[in-house]
Amino acid sequence: MKVAGKISEKIGRPLSRAERKKAGPWIHYAFGTTVGAVFGLAMESGPASAAAINPALAGAGYGAAIFLAAHEIAVPALKLSSNPLEEPIAEQFAEFVSHLIYGIGTALTYNSIDRLKR
Repeated sequence: MKVAGKISEKIGRPLSRAERKKAGPWIHYAFGTTVGAVFGLAMESGPASAAAINPALAGAGYGAAIFLAAHEIAVPALKLSSNPLEEPIAEQFAEFVSHLIYGIGTALTYNSIDRLKR
């Protein structure tokens, strides 16, 4: 919601709370899609040895990296969330697991599409 609000203010059309609430998930989906595309691009342009890594393991590593880079560092640094050190450990763990699942899903999807190409 915060990102949607900031974007709308930059383009000169501030959103109401209800509009921000509707736009918020779309911002998240766009980010997830972009990060997924970056994974695919990295796999396509990376060394051949990267393709030999178990997709679930590669995805878990990617998900963990996204958790650290985006959720723990970038989002709080941009003042779009609170300090992660002040969040309950159960919430942090749930966020970490959800990012692992995202990464694994992304890698398995990429792997499935890649196998179709062959």
